[in-house]
Amino acid sequence: MYPPQQILAPAAVNPTMTIASGVVIGTTQTLPSATGVANAYLGIPFAISPPERFAPPKEPEPWPYPLYAQEFSPACLQVFADFNAMPPSDFSSPEESTKKVTGEEDCLYLNIWTPQNASSDLSVMLWIHGGNLAWGFASDPVLNGTSLAIEENIIVVTINYRLSIFGFSNSPEIPLENQNAGFLDQRLALDWVQKNIHNFGGNASKVTVVGQSAGAYSVQQLLASPPNPLPYRAAIIESFARGLPGNGTEAYLNVSNHFNCTNLACLRDLPSEAIRKYAFEAGLNFPPTYDNDTCVQNLTAQVDSGNFARVPFVLGSTRDELSEMVYYLSAEETDPVNVTWERVSDKLVSTGLQHELYASQLYSQLGHEPSTYAEVVRLATDIVFTCPTGAFGNYTADEGFENRRFRWSAPVRGDRIIDYLGALHGSEVPAVFGTYPRDVPSETAALTRYTQKGWSNFVKNLEVGPDFELSKGHDKHAYLNDIGFNGSCGGEQRPVYLVDELCESLLPIADLLGYGW
Repeated sequence: MYPPQQILAPAAVNPTMTIASGVVIGTTQTLPSATGVANAYLGIPFAISPPERFAPPKEPEPWPYPLYAQEFSPACLQVFADFNAMPPSDFSSPEESTKKVTGEEDCLYLNIWTPQNASSDLSVMLWIHGGNLAWGFASDPVLNGTSLAIEENIIVVTINYRLSIFGFSNSPEIPLENQNAGFLDQRLALDWVQKNIHNFGGNASKVTVVGQSAGAYSVQQLLASPPNPLPYRAAIIESFARGLPGNGTEAYLNVSNHFNCTNLACLRDLPSEAIRKYAFEAGLNFPPTYDNDTCVQNLTAQVDSGNFARVPFVLGSTRDELSEMVYYLSAEETDPVNVTWERVSDKLVSTGLQHELYASQLYSQLGHEPSTYAEVVRLATDIVFTCPTGAFGNYTADEGFENRRFRWSAPVRGDRIIDYLGALHGSEVPAVFGTYPRDVPSETAALTRYTQKGWSNFVKNLEVGPDFELSKGHDKHAYLNDIGFNGSCGGEQRPVYLVDELCESLLPIADLLGYGW
């Protein structure tokens, strides 16, 4: 979306911390959006790395010599999908700068950014990256925490976790409670923060866990099956989508058969790159298993039973989440206005029977087949993101949970292609982190400051600001904060019923397709 930002060289005297595992020597960084310099501790191991393949993570061992935490660690192994086959939980294609990254198994590291002269009581934002649980990494240039740390006086943590078959193997030889190694990585990273963040000036009782896309799905699961004791006090959920695609059991058997492996030991002996490459070339998806410990299928039941973590949270989505998918599905046409709903809907359903039921319900509700580019984007976005987000927020608010909702309407500006995409999936993330290039329009800088202030206010004191009204459940007089609406550099309170006007008709379809919350 944006080119990598420029970072200043390390200062002459590097920041140094001593934690239980040993001495950590960091560096300093700045960004175009920042007014100063932040301390950065990059590539700190939160687990033994590389971990045993497919196994739960283990706590790191002490290091006898100073750890020079001045460069990012490798990404976890990346399994990119062909874009046209990309699942609807994360349609935003990887940055050009990340497409060359294939990753390594030695990847269980985290990054920390702090203000210089940080106190011992700063609030902490821990970010879980997206990527359909198959790609993404903590060192993505868009996720640089320098600006947030400097401008908002908070501590920012980004974490890696294992992905695809390496993080969610679905192997029948592994006990069910250990199959979601990637989710276990996230939980161990949170535990590491609880034990160590005070050394960096953070308060372990003031951690907010934040995620976007598959990271938001991860945050939902952390709330639905919370660790005990809680390693966070609040959450921000950006663009979650249910219905992660694929049959993990079949995918695991596919890999085993391809390599003539009859047991787990055989797969553990193979070169990791061989497995990664085959999973990529075969287009295999490895969704998490429902172990009822790190991942549950029925979030409603968790809320009803009292097991859902009762912490305040912010949730929201972008106005045009699936515009990128719709645009690229129309790439064979001379203009995206010619895209057909049938072609797009093929990407949202998994079986012919499901398609028949889905089409029947959709046409009976709307009275016609969606025919324009804008209508196709709106309906696809509503079915997968907007309506499930609203339903989740309404239900939890009705049950007494404190939550606030936003919608991101600020479009990404650029060439003709970008103009078609509008406020696409992930378009709010650079504003949250302040990772825009130099010489951006003043409106972009102002919108970034507004967004950073809102997110950090919630992280610091659980108050987002006057534009974020507490959700009122199914109250018809409820409002949400529409950020960037009509070109605004801030937010505008808009009635929820205007944003969710089609949801009464579309939610049954979302449920039918597996996208209901």
